Amino acid sequence: MKIPVPDLRVFILGSYRSTDGSRRDIGMLSLLERHLAGLGYDSFLAINRKRIDDLDLRGLSPREKTLRLAKNSDLNLFVFSTTGVRNGLVAELTELQSRFPGLSWKHVVLLEKGLALSSILDESEGGILSVGPVKQIEFDDERGLLEIAEQVAFNYALAKRMGHRP
Repeated sequence: MKIPVPDLRVFILGSYRSTDGSRRDIGMLSLLERHLAGLGYDSFLAINRKRIDDLDLRGLSPREKTLRLAKNSDLNLFVFSTTGVRNGLVAELTELQSRFPGLSWKHVVLLEKGLALSSILDESEGGILSVGPVKQIEFDDERGLLEIAEQVAFNYALAKRMGHRP
């Protein structure tokens, strides 16, 4: 299922901290980053990216770095897990949607089964995800997350290769 499109940039956003004090969430995000990179995609977490194109990201605040990466990526995967500390991720997605609604086509929310989105985000409650709208896909476990993210990246790579938006 791999379409080699090394210039397909996949920005992975999620909680680096877990509510239970474990390293589950950063581990899951890192696993996803490695999995997509192994398929030939330019996948990354903000903490692992120092430059994008000719832009040096090292002097930027975390918020500004996230905005620049999201704007300059082809696909932004927002991973919401049941154990992740979500307030920062909700704020990032809310800011991107409200400031740059034209970019919503490149955002995909991956939502762990059993987790409901806050009303700030929930499209059905008039939340910020109704601007766009943003694709939402539920996953069961890490394996499901990898499979879904792989399929989404494949679809975006194919659309990019053909000169279309997914």
